[in-house]
Amino acid sequence: MKYRVTIIALNSCGCDAEGEVVAELEDKTIIHFYYQGSDSQAKQIFVVGKSIEVELKGENCKVEMPHGNNTSQITFPNKNCYFIATGELLSIDVLDDEVLFLLKSSFQLQFDNEFDNSEIPLCSNIKVTGELWADNWWP
Repeated sequence: MKYRVTIIALNSCGCDAEGEVVAELEDKTIIHFYYQGSDSQAKQIFVVGKSIEVELKGENCKVEMPHGNNTSQITFPNKNCYFIATGELLSIDVLDDEVLFLLKSSFQLQFDNEFDNSEIPLCSNIKVTGELWADNWWP
């Protein structure tokens, strides 16, 4: 899914292959996400202070269900790209042979599932943990 974000910080891992971005959503929520690509590409796209549209997806995710808590929120407890999200499972779709789940939380988030629990009932309250990644971000 695409989101409009304002870039706060860009941190390369130093290997010229990936890094981390700190950004703010339109509702002022601070998020952290990884990108995979060269430092030069990232510096051209993720300019600090610039507002851009970026496609984000939860990857390497684990789902706990049913989750009795009815809160809907996404947090970054370690101040890095690892997130914990709670909310309602809205849909399960297949895109390019990948099963993607859609969570309704403090913002809607598509994510994969390491265990591919496609038997998770829609409308279930679930807890998802994983990493937030930019997808298809280069021109």
